[in-house]
Amino acid sequence: MSATPLQNGSANEELSLVERVESWFAEAEALAAKGHPDLGIVRAVSATEVFLKQVFLSPYLRRRVLVGHGEFADLVADCLLEGPRWRERLKPTLRLLWGIDVGAMPSWAGLNSAWMTRNKIVHGGEECDAATATAHIASCRTFAHALLHARAAARTAQAGPATLC
Repeated sequence: MSATPLQNGSANEELSLVERVESWFAEAEALAAKGHPDLGIVRAVSATEVFLKQVFLSPYLRRRVLVGHGEFADLVADCLLEGPRWRERLKPTLRLLWGIDVGAMPSWAGLNSAWMTRNKIVHGGEECDAATATAHIASCRTFAHALLHARAAARTAQAGPATLC
């Protein structure tokens, strides 16, 4: 699963990446439906991580903080999402960059459960059933969609009311 970070953050570029991530969620569902629920969860959580890095973190850092230092921006985004405490770092980061409180989002708990299950599969060799996989894949997709809507609302609030002048 490879995704190139958004270089200039254009709407077309972002739409393309969102469509690819959505196709990865569809692949996750297909894997679960074909008797590979573990692989489905791993694919869905990975898609969510790519989505967070490439749609929310790297583009913001490239445009606002580390202008002209794209590779460094990508490295910083990777570091924010690495290690055992990255979910704790994600909440204040998204609040600071976008004004989004992911901890208050109803889908946050489901996403955390999916991450924990994925970690048990990847690092502990555990297995899960199709119903669990389906629920976790849906949680990942719901979180991604809710995050896009929250960011759109944050952008609208930052822009303020439209004027005729």
